[in-house]
Amino acid sequence: PIPPTVMRLNLRYGREAAPLVLNLGYTRPAWDVTDRRYFGVFNTCSVVRLPDRTELPVTAVSVETDCDSWAWSVSLSLAGPDAWALCQPDSNGYPKEIEININGHLWTGILDDPQLTRGFNSHRISAKGTSRSAWLTTPWTASETVEQLAPRTAQQIADSIVNNSGWSLDWQLPTDPQWLLPAGSYLRTGTPIDRLVGLVAAVKGCLYSDPAGFAFTAYPRYPALPWNWPASQVDVVLPESALLSWNQTSHDRPSVNRVYVSGTTTGALLQLTRSGTAGDKCASDPIVDSLLTDSYAARARAEAELASAGPGYEVSVETILGGTANIPLVRPGLLCEFAGIRGVVRSTSIGVSRNGGGLAVRQGLKLERRTGPWR
Repeated sequence: PIPPTVMRLNLRYGREAAPLVLNLGYTRPAWDVTDRRYFGVFNTCSVVRLPDRTELPVTAVSVETDCDSWAWSVSLSLAGPDAWALCQPDSNGYPKEIEININGHLWTGILDDPQLTRGFNSHRISAKGTSRSAWLTTPWTASETVEQLAPRTAQQIADSIVNNSGWSLDWQLPTDPQWLLPAGSYLRTGTPIDRLVGLVAAVKGCLYSDPAGFAFTAYPRYPALPWNWPASQVDVVLPESALLSWNQTSHDRPSVNRVYVSGTTTGALLQLTRSGTAGDKCASDPIVDSLLTDSYAARARAEAELASAGPGYEVSVETILGGTANIPLVRPGLLCEFAGIRGVVRSTSIGVSRNGGGLAVRQGLKLERRTGPWR
């Protein structure tokens, strides 16, 4: 019962009732899976050849990517006498494109390595490939030399790399203030993928290829610095009841609390020490990259180097995909929490296989967990 001293509020906007939003200092994660006693999922998987959508007779499928890869890798096991012909390149030597649907999640890719194994009472076909971002690198796209003769931001250069390629780019690296490269400081030779990866790597960023569409995401290796994780917004929360298995192994790196980063002829020289430390453990070698042309880019690189130092763990998690709880596809770079453990997702893999009379779908995640004095 409500005590008689409680005041009730009836808030309206004009003459219309309106919802009232209160900020109580807690923001719901982008994906918060509800804890429950059981999780039901009806697994489905299909692989078709594009553009005619001819179905491929697959017996096992796996797709995976990680923070250091610019594409998803694909592996298929096929059966049947017709499967080999379905995987062959066309008359011009171009590999076949495929579409994979696993529990409603789509991946598109190209099959560039079909293999046939024949033996007594055995006829096995396997095929490997990558996501369609591989069209932007060798041997499908030629290498070229590009020089910027006018001052431009790193985001402008990145946009120009994918311009007119049919791909879009979501730039989540230093933008405020802008990372500026003076005239003549950018000179690179390579395919669009080579140049895009080189630009992102200067600040130790990562490049993610959308599994189904024509889109890249350039994101920081650490969405928040590890010593800020306890107070940071979490992207995905998984209850321990949704995990099939998980394990944790030590993954220690040298304890460093001070680094030097530098550009070259037109760069910044920066010494960064982690706050609250004596700065007595300096990295043995300075970090030099010609694209570290201003203090904002240099600081982003230095922060990433300090964040990756010291004691830590690699946490492997296996869960389902979809189902009644709608467990999402968790991509690398997201801050994830389960069983009170927080870490950044470093790799994602989806495996599909026959399991008795049914179909088993497993999502494997590897997380980086740093455990310094901040814990």
